[in-house]
Amino acid sequence: MGLFRIIKESSVYTIALLLPPMVSIFTLPIFTRFLSPEEYAIITLVLTFSAIAGIAISLQLQAAMLRFTTGFIARNEIENAKRYFSSILFFLLAAVLLGFFVFELLGPGLISLLFSNEKLQYAPYFRLGIIDLSITAVYGVFQGLLRARRQAGLFLSASILYLGATVGSKLVLVAMLHQGVFGMLIGTIIGDAVLVVYMIILQHAWIVRSFDRGYIRQAIIYSLPLIPHAAATFIFTLSNRIILEHYVALAVVGVFGIASSIALVPILLVDSFGIAYGPHFIHGAELDRQRLCDETKYIIGIWWVGVVAMMMGAYLFSEEAIKLLVAPAYYSAAMLVPILSLAAVGRGLYVFAGSPLFLDKTKLVPLVTVGAGIASLGLNFLLIPRFGVLGAAWATVAAHGVTFGISHYLSSRRVFSLQFPWKRMSLIVGWAVVVLIITFMGFGYLHGVLGIIRDGIAVVVFIVIGLYIQDRMIYSKIRTVMRNPRLRFNTA
Repeated sequence: MGLFRIIKESSVYTIALLLPPMVSIFTLPIFTRFLSPEEYAIITLVLTFSAIAGIAISLQLQAAMLRFTTGFIARNEIENAKRYFSSILFFLLAAVLLGFFVFELLGPGLISLLFSNEKLQYAPYFRLGIIDLSITAVYGVFQGLLRARRQAGLFLSASILYLGATVGSKLVLVAMLHQGVFGMLIGTIIGDAVLVVYMIILQHAWIVRSFDRGYIRQAIIYSLPLIPHAAATFIFTLSNRIILEHYVALAVVGVFGIASSIALVPILLVDSFGIAYGPHFIHGAELDRQRLCDETKYIIGIWWVGVVAMMMGAYLFSEEAIKLLVAPAYYSAAMLVPILSLAAVGRGLYVFAGSPLFLDKTKLVPLVTVGAGIASLGLNFLLIPRFGVLGAAWATVAAHGVTFGISHYLSSRRVFSLQFPWKRMSLIVGWAVVVLIITFMGFGYLHGVLGIIRDGIAVVVFIVIGLYIQDRMIYSKIRTVMRNPRLRFNTA
C-alpha cells in the first residue's frame, strides 16, 4: 500500500468529485451579480430540503444495487445482474412517482412548518426541488451501475456532460433571460435530466423486462438500515441552514451558503483521498494488520502536512478569493470560509479512524453519523441564537470532530486501533503558527499582489519544512522513486 499509489488512484475520483463544485465556484462572479443574497438563500434552502427529502424517496436503493450487482458481475452472472438492476430501476421509478404525489399533498404544510419566512413557499421553488431530486434518485441507480462495472471513465464523462448542460442552461436562464431563482433550479433539472438520458443511452442493454419481487425485497432489507445513516449525515451537514433561517435575515443565510460552497473544496479533497485509501486499507487489513498500522501512521503524518497547508491557505487567501469570486453584497462570507474549512480536519481524520469499522463492523457506522447529527442539532440550537452564522460555522466544525471522536473510540474498542502520530502532528501545527507569526509580524506591510505572493511563499515554506519534520529522509526517498518509478515508496 504505497503512498504514491494511493495518490495516483485517487486522481480520477478527485477530478469527478471536484469538477461540479469547482465550476460552481468559478461561475460565482457571474451568478452573484444577477442573484441577491436572499435569492441565494432560497436556492440553498431548496437544495437542503431536497437533499433530505431525497433519502425518503430513494430509500438508499442505489447502495443495494451496487452491492448485489457487483456480486453478480464478479461471478460472471451478467443476465442476473441485468435483471437485478432493472428490477431496482423500475421499483425506484414507482417509488419516485409515489413520493412526488405525497409531497404534492403534504409539501405546503411541511414547508410552512420548517420555515418562517413568507418568501419560502412550496410552489414553485420547493416543487422544482422535488422534481430535481426525483431525477437525481434515478441517476443514482445508474451511477451505482457504473461503479459496479468499474467504468470510471464514463463516470467522469457523465460529470463533464452534467456540468455543460447545467452551467449552459443557467447562463441562458439567469444571465440572459433574468429568471433568477427559477432559472437556477430549472437549469439544475435540465442538467440532471440530460444525465439520465445519457445513462439510458449508454446502459440501455442493461435495461430488461424484469420486476423480481425477491430482488426488490432483498434490496429493501439491505438498504433500510442505511436510511438513518444517510439522514443523520445530512442533518449534521445541512440542518444549520434550516435553523439559521429562523434567527437571521434571509440574506445572511445566502451569504452562509456561498461561504459553505467555497469551504467545501478542502472537504472534497480529503474525501477523494478517502475514496482511494479505502480499498488499500481493506487490502492491507487482509494481509498484515500490524504492517498496515505502521504504514497508515506514516501516511497520516504526510497527509497532515497537506491538510494544515490547506487550512493555512483558507486563512490567508479567503478574503482575496471572496473579492475575486463574488459581488460586494457577499463579501462578509470571507470571515466564514476559514472557519468552515476547518471541518475538513475532522472529516479527514474520520477517513482514517472510521476505516476499521468498514471491515466487518458496518452496523456501528450509523452510531457515528447519528451521534454527529445529535451533536450538530444541539450545537446549532445552542450557538445560532447567540452567535448567528458564526455559531453555525463552529457547530459544523465541531460536528465533524465528533465523527472522528466516535469512530476512533468504536474502532479502538471493537476492531483495532490505528496509531496517530499526535506528537509530530502537534509539531506541524506549531510550525504553522510560527510561519504565520513570521509572515504577519515580519512582512505584514505587504498588500495587494505582493501580499498574495508573500502568503504563497509562506505556505510553500511550511510544506517543505513540514514534510522534513515528518520524515527527514523524505526528499531522498522521493528522488529515489522518481529515478526508478517501479520502486516502492518506503514508509519506514
